[in-house]
Amino acid sequence: MAACQKRDPYIFVTEVLGVEKPEDWQSEALCAIRDGHKRISIRSGHGVGKSTFLAWLVLFGLLCLGPDTKIPIAAGSHDQLRDTIQPEIAKWHRQLPVELQNQIDVHLERITIKCAPEDAFAMFRTASKDNPQALAGVHGKNVIYLIDEASAVAEIAFEVAQGALSTENAIAVLTGNPTKAQGFFFDTHNKLRDRWWTKRVSSED
Repeated sequence: MAACQKRDPYIFVTEVLGVEKPEDWQSEALCAIRDGHKRISIRSGHGVGKSTFLAWLVLFGLLCLGPDTKIPIAAGSHDQLRDTIQPEIAKWHRQLPVELQNQIDVHLERITIKCAPEDAFAMFRTASKDNPQALAGVHGKNVIYLIDEASAVAEIAFEVAQGALSTENAIAVLTGNPTKAQGFFFDTHNKLRDRWWTKRVSSED
């Protein structure tokens, strides 16, 4: 599969999942990851396709990055994970060719590669002030941190994760509505902008 040989999420989405034309911002962000950007932060309004984008990255990571791949998927609330992101992953899993569908198990709390469920998986974690370790303790050859509604994620969770996020093999993708004029997510678009690939997406577009 060319998408896996080239580690190219854009080819994976367009040729494997069959998405004829991703939204412009989705294409740009997929290509940014392909081109080696490891820190991605996307702020937007509602309904622009953030959950879809994260679902694509989960399936790409598990199928294309190799057997030692861990993907923590975090949000500020369990409801966001259960009601929005997990169903979106399940929907796009059904769009895969049957032979690829059969390689993946989709559960409520965990997405795994069947032949290596302890080595290649995605898991849901609630990153709240009561669970500051949500983004800590993840180790693997390939690690993709996907953090949705990042404005609502407790600051201490980002603080705990700083060491892991700075490792060479880790990719971090933050998405969310810019609801706060402070905090780590806000900073990635401001004083930390030189360290992050950032994108602002308008709901009107």
